[in-house]
Amino acid sequence: MKQRVTVQDVMDSRWIIRPVAHLLDCCLETDNATCVIVTSAQRAKDLKQTPAHIIGVQGRGTKPGGDFPIFSTAT
Repeated sequence: MKQRVTVQDVMDSRWIIRPVAHLLDCCLETDNATCVIVTSAQRAKDLKQTPAHIIGVQGRGTKPGGDFPIFSTAT
């Protein structure tokens, strides 16, 4: 950021995830990892909880020396 940010600036910034994080609570540059464990619809029928059906996924990342390929899928 090119200017100082006050506590009031953070509190006045828009919500990203209410009531967890305002826009200015978020780091400008972050490292991230994500893991999603999936199973077949047939197997999910045996689970106690109601399954969530994935209808689409998208992501993008970069690494030094080049970009990871963009990937997305949908059913």
